[in-house]
Amino acid sequence: MELNQRYNGFVVTHLEKIPEVKGTVYQIKHEKTDATIVYVENPNEEKVFSIGFRTPSKDDSGIFHILEHAVLNGSKKYPLKDPFVELLKGSLQTFLNAMTFSEKTIYPVASMNEVDFSNLMDVYLDAVFFPNVLNNKQIFQQEGWNLKYNESENRYGFEGIVFNEMKGAQSSSQRRFIQGLEAALYPNTPYATNSGGTPLSILDLTWEQLVEAHQTYYHPSNSFIYLYGEMNIEEQLDHLAEYLNEFNYQDISNKLIDLKGDSSLSETVIEFPIAEDEDKQKQAYLGYGTKFSIENKYELLLAFEILDEILLRGNDAPLKKRLLQEGIGKNVFGWFDTSSTMPSFNIGVSQTDEAQKDRFISEISSVLERLVNDGINEATVQAAIASVEFQLREGDFGSSPEGLYYGINATEAWVASRPVFPAFKYEESFSMIKEQLNEKYFENLIEKYLLNNENKTIAVGIPSTEIEKEEYKEEQNKLEQFKATLTEDDIVELIRENEKLVAFQTTIDSEENKRTLPNLKLADISQEPIELPLEKEIENEIEFLYHELETNKLAYYNLYFNVSAISDSELPYYRLFTTLLKELGTSKYTSEQLSQEIAIKVGQISISNQVYAPDIDKAVHKIKVGVRTKESSIKESVSLVNHIMTETIFDDKNKIKETLGRLSSSVKQFLENSGHVAGMMRVNSHSSISGHITEQLEGISFYRFLTNLEENFDGQYENIVEQMENIAHKIFSRKELTVSFTGEKALFNSFKKEILTIDYPISESVKAINEYKPEISKEAFTNSNSVVYVSKGSNLKLVGEEVSGYLSVTNSILNLEYLWEKLRVVGGAYGGGMSLSSSGNIVFYSYRDPNISTTLNTYDKVSDFIQNLELSDLALERFIIGTIAKMDRPMNARMKGNASDANHFQLISEAKRKQRRKEILTTTLNDIKTTSEIFNKLRSLESTCVIGNGRIIEENSAEFDYKESLFK
Repeated sequence: MELNQRYNGFVVTHLEKIPEVKGTVYQIKHEKTDATIVYVENPNEEKVFSIGFRTPSKDDSGIFHILEHAVLNGSKKYPLKDPFVELLKGSLQTFLNAMTFSEKTIYPVASMNEVDFSNLMDVYLDAVFFPNVLNNKQIFQQEGWNLKYNESENRYGFEGIVFNEMKGAQSSSQRRFIQGLEAALYPNTPYATNSGGTPLSILDLTWEQLVEAHQTYYHPSNSFIYLYGEMNIEEQLDHLAEYLNEFNYQDISNKLIDLKGDSSLSETVIEFPIAEDEDKQKQAYLGYGTKFSIENKYELLLAFEILDEILLRGNDAPLKKRLLQEGIGKNVFGWFDTSSTMPSFNIGVSQTDEAQKDRFISEISSVLERLVNDGINEATVQAAIASVEFQLREGDFGSSPEGLYYGINATEAWVASRPVFPAFKYEESFSMIKEQLNEKYFENLIEKYLLNNENKTIAVGIPSTEIEKEEYKEEQNKLEQFKATLTEDDIVELIRENEKLVAFQTTIDSEENKRTLPNLKLADISQEPIELPLEKEIENEIEFLYHELETNKLAYYNLYFNVSAISDSELPYYRLFTTLLKELGTSKYTSEQLSQEIAIKVGQISISNQVYAPDIDKAVHKIKVGVRTKESSIKESVSLVNHIMTETIFDDKNKIKETLGRLSSSVKQFLENSGHVAGMMRVNSHSSISGHITEQLEGISFYRFLTNLEENFDGQYENIVEQMENIAHKIFSRKELTVSFTGEKALFNSFKKEILTIDYPISESVKAINEYKPEISKEAFTNSNSVVYVSKGSNLKLVGEEVSGYLSVTNSILNLEYLWEKLRVVGGAYGGGMSLSSSGNIVFYSYRDPNISTTLNTYDKVSDFIQNLELSDLALERFIIGTIAKMDRPMNARMKGNASDANHFQLISEAKRKQRRKEILTTTLNDIKTTSEIFNKLRSLESTCVIGNGRIIEENSAEFDYKESLFK
């Protein structure tokens, strides 16, 4: 396409070749509606589509969040109850989701299959423009909220998926704190509201208001459409025209809200919930935020990402270092928010005391003023630039598509009324920044935007043991108000509405409606699994794993040091050990200098515990050192990694205390926000050795270990140092060392030579002394959450069964049919499902759930559901395709190398991978039904763990043998 070229009602208004995305970016206008389309033409096979709308939140009702859910519940062309789930069942999608922000809503999809990509586009376009919710109130009641009346118990209650989702979200202390800070920074803007919705305000929203919001904001004239990757753009524009041409231009400028807002409030106080038996001491948050105009200087968007790295990220980050050294808080965090037309730069500390507010402000001002006057350490600046530069140039976005990263940034720029094209560039900005470093570039940014800025807010987050009870009381009062207005006729009508809703939720889509959804065929699916190249060799007692893959002039390698001969009491020290490496100094470098060396000369080094599970009674525990570096830096990186492994100085009391506090704070945050993951860990810990080890390293047991060390730090310090030194001596051995490398063959050979020059000691391996026996546990942990996370499971190998491809398909059916309906659609939980591990762990879980006994009963009836299951050939084929899609997620070279390593340690051969895929592709309904007996036999061996609201847990206390406070 060329500039000003017209095609089928579209015109190209701007185009530019952009090396960063390896292609050309086009901005296109749909002339009839003024819809904006941005297309990134490049050879990436993972195609991305998204459509976004400006949806400025005006209150806390969560209207656009509920609308985001509701439009995916059937549409004019696809009149299914839930086409979103049907797509998950039978699409090769690599990404499928929807996201609501304070000022925008985005619907992104991705796929590597051309037919599948067009199908996904079509379902999403029909969903956003012609959703069934406009004519079906039950969809609003299901996704938003409804009043439920249990006639047999004469009991009323509020239900709804988003209602319960936001109960869980509002239980996050950090989320509440950040929302409160942003509300004070941006008065009278969408950022001053809770766009997800607060539970009480959600109850004020009506279906009619939702319909009106859709008609106003979900219009092509208010849309930003994004296409990325290798595709026939003319065909896709034809596809878009089929929908966009249904509309005329609509001016909604009078409905949009200024994103700058009024002047920031100088100070704000935010309350957040903690459990009644939780200690209030050192639980507060403190925050310092500024907002500012970037005055069309778009390089500032990158500059502040680098400044965030300088001030708050590395070991040498002066602001983080000072706040921790002065004991202002346990953890320092920050974020640079570019979603508004006036971006904001924010600094926070957690687990502090509100009385520290003045010191917090004083220390920030003191550090920033010193940096302005004396200058920032040159090595710190160079390390920060190198770190950000490496991340952007590597372009490794993990499991998320590369195109999605750019798409969200481009949509954000469009909503904030910034030019879109800078969202795809960074090289020019790096050059501009580097050219100005000698002119105190970052010092000037600090002075102008962080110090001498009137739009500045100080936030204090205060823990409250009363707020959850008060909000529950307000909800009950609201319920009483509803009940007080009900006449006998109203109650009859409410019962009828409840029955209609349940009928809608439990009615199975007709085969005719299901066939409206575009289908792939099994013939479209490769019979072979994704290739994971692997060559093995042993030299000088070191096992080498080589993965020959294109890495774009980067090298990825992992060192796996074997962990053996340790007791349960020693296990958690290994997680502390991997955290302290890189945080502490060495015989040659201070902690700050080490951070700089890694960023400037290597790239990235990560050190972690990895637990692989070849079988229920076997676990392979490794200390993994992962390195991502440039080809030219391999030799230097190997030397530095060896230096860190062998020359770290553990006797640094202040640094260890700081690191322990940060680690404890981050694990507490994890337990607070991810109760389902913690609960699953706990269940797994009772049924397999690998689960037991993992829970000791990451879960509730590990948090207990950390808090005990903190409380008795002075008395424990010498023991901690001794433990760290002993671990280093034990594991850094040539014996049972495995080294993997991903890259070109010539580089592997030179890398291997470097490894072989290292004089690793040889220590004899000792048989592990973990004495572990499976057990059954029924436990609950209470916290300030308003909902619960319910987990239950065991290991199928305890009943003599093995993981199979058939069971993988059963897993998909349970997640997207039975558990989706029972837990989410009818039960009102935000999410839930079943997890199946390669070692045989099976765990059912729910997420932000208002129920316990009902949910556990749902798990118990899985066997009956499978036994009575009836599926058409089309439905089964969809489940098979969806199961394969999860296995065939796109992986970059680094991810393929890691996956191959994991298979090696778990004894999953290429033949086993092929056999599992063949089983999936040939699964029959009878194969599915045979799995029913597995779940039937497991029921008597299952452990239960529930984490969450104390009141709900107490009401269901008969389900547990043991209850205690999570954060006692």
